[in-house]
Amino acid sequence: MKHYKWVIHEEIGNAGIAPFEPGDHVLSHVDHAEGMDGAGATIESAKPTTVYMVNFFNTKTGSEVKNYQWVTEDELSPMKK
Repeated sequence: MKHYKWVIHEEIGNAGIAPFEPGDHVLSHVDHAEGMDGAGATIESAKPTTVYMVNFFNTKTGSEVKNYQWVTEDELSPMKK
């Protein structure tokens, strides 16, 4: 899978405490995306940030999406009232 956007530290096998660096080769334990559990991966970029699991209404498909993983804090903004 190319260009998978976000994987959290806890989804990487034997992650330890230290952050990963671009170019590091890791083993993915992502179980919420088909084909990612147990797959080898290369870190393209890494940044310390807060991530969220969200529920939202997809305005393009008209369907509700539950427990979408992962959205970073800078990808969110307050809803307009």
